[in-house]
Amino acid sequence: MNKGVTLIELILFIVVIGIALPPLLILSSQAVYNSLVEEIQFTSVSLANEVIEGIKGKSFKNIVSEGPIYFSENFSKYSYTITVSYVNPDLTETAIPTNYKRITVTISNDIIPEIKTSITTIITNLL
Repeated sequence: MNKGVTLIELILFIVVIGIALPPLLILSSQAVYNSLVEEIQFTSVSLANEVIEGIKGKSFKNIVSEGPIYFSENFSKYSYTITVSYVNPDLTETAIPTNYKRITVTISNDIIPEIKTSITTIITNLL
């Protein structure tokens, strides 16, 4: 009784692994990429909400466009841009100052630069 592996069996094993392994590696790398994208999007939304909360604490006249500005410490690969425009009560944009401002906070990142997250809100100067 022969307990060894023949050359033919070894070659067949290598061929089967060579055919089966690449699709598994592709699926694995795609899963890692998708996980990273989800993490970036979640972090970006959280950071955008934080910026908007900071804007709400400013006086109406001090809310202006600015950026890009990088976050510090743990989020140093993320930056934000604030875009401010006046709008009418019906939310149509206008160049004339009104009591309404549309604020858009856009979060960018250096990890996957194509991924940008924006949150828009309206701030009023009405009491």
